[in-house]
Amino acid sequence: MTNKKMTIKEIHTNPDIAQELHGEDKMENLSIEAKEIIDDLFEKGHTPREIKAAMEDGAFLESARISQEIAEEIHNFLSNPNIFEADEVFITVKGDIDRNNYKEYIGKKVNVTGDVDLSALELTKLPITFGYVKGSFTCVDNNLTSLEGAPEKVGEAFACSYNKLTSLEGAPTKVGGDYFCSHNQLTTLEGAPTKVGMDFYCSYNELTTLEGAPKEVGMDFYCLNNPLKLTKGLPEFIGGKLYID
Repeated sequence: MTNKKMTIKEIHTNPDIAQELHGEDKMENLSIEAKEIIDDLFEKGHTPREIKAAMEDGAFLESARISQEIAEEIHNFLSNPNIFEADEVFITVKGDIDRNNYKEYIGKKVNVTGDVDLSALELTKLPITFGYVKGSFTCVDNNLTSLEGAPEKVGEAFACSYNKLTSLEGAPTKVGGDYFCSHNQLTTLEGAPTKVGMDFYCSYNELTTLEGAPKEVGMDFYCLNNPLKLTKGLPEFIGGKLYID
């Protein structure tokens, strides 16, 4: 049994850890509805302890239209003591993080209910570890060579343009809005999410192939000024226009 303190996100995305903690991969065995409720409440800033308490609140369950069966399923899952320790790992910042207050969170693990703007700070690495950002996340115009510490989920736009990135490893797996990674030194799009809600920009890089690109782009796909040799990996669905040369 590990002594590492885990977040729901870490358990959800690492089956090996889940198996170690629970004897079997119980997160994977949760119903889709239970997972969605946990993720939704977690992203709204509620801790595992608060979510468990809500599953005992009849009035909340009725207003949220959560059945007793699903409530018991979630309650049982959150009864694992390792999950409660997540309260001490990721803190929730209710509001924005920007150049005026980011130093307060250096070295910490945070979830953010607003926006994050770490632009033009001459950063060589992200000084904060992010879980989710409900608004937009931007770290443009720095000297980043890695996206280690970037959020896993971004509700709106994600922007990492004008850096020195050669890959998107560590980038968010879910982005609800636009995705900007132009003006870097990318040689691959591996690490990009499988789905982007709005536009996807990867122009002005060193891409020779589109392998690793999102499978689905809600609006336009921009891939101009790259030394492309192959278009293999082009998104299967583009809701708007394709810009490529």
